[in-house]
Amino acid sequence: MTFVAISDTHLHNWSQFAIPTESGINSRLLQILKAIEEAACAADYHAPAGVVPTVYHGGDLFHVRGSLTPSVLNAVLDFFKTIHRDYGVRFRMIAGNHDLETKDSCPMGNAAAALNS
Repeated sequence: MTFVAISDTHLHNWSQFAIPTESGINSRLLQILKAIEEAACAADYHAPAGVVPTVYHGGDLFHVRGSLTPSVLNAVLDFFKTIHRDYGVRFRMIAGNHDLETKDSCPMGNAAAALNS
């Protein structure tokens, strides 16, 4: 296996079914990030020698269209940097409708573009 595919993670500071954590990251958001880490770990574990493990995200990385809070963005940026550092996993993302500011958004209106590196 050279890749893992995930989708519709809807990262957000959830109020339902969530509590604040010591790290400051919402507990439900943290659970979703841990699930993404499991996907990255699986991609790394199963990648043949010499193949860069890749996780493809099929859209709706974020939950609220046109609104991304700094507490979510900063947690997500730190998370993906750590995952890349720890596992060497490459992430590829397609913008979903929740990631776009409007239905006619250009790349500047794509919240997931903040993760480009």
